[in-house]
Amino acid sequence: MPEQLGGKCKNISGLTFCPVRQNIFILDQKRKIIFALNPDGTYSTAIDLNMAGPDKVSSPVSLAVDANDRIYVGDRGRGDIKTFSLQGAYLYSMRLPLSPTGKKQDMDPSAMTVLADG
Repeated sequence: MPEQLGGKCKNISGLTFCPVRQNIFILDQKRKIIFALNPDGTYSTAIDLNMAGPDKVSSPVSLAVDANDRIYVGDRGRGDIKTFSLQGAYLYSMRLPLSPTGKKQDMDPSAMTVLADG
């Protein structure tokens, strides 16, 4: 871990690589923060997922990045996948559609992959 992170990572639950920018992204589940590392492994930035509102991140468990600079965070607590820009701006959430009987379907996004074309 880069020196700048020190003891900041408390509970790593996601790790992914962005092939376009060559960055590594680390999801700290306990603190709800994504740390970004430069291609040489040095600290780049942190994205704070502790937002308020109806689409707040409850329990982040997985992480993916696509070729269009979008970060996907699997939120087990809310049963959805939230999408952010590389700057940390919330974009949208994805949920399963209602069942044929009109009930909410459970989703456990504990692992995910994004294809190269997004």
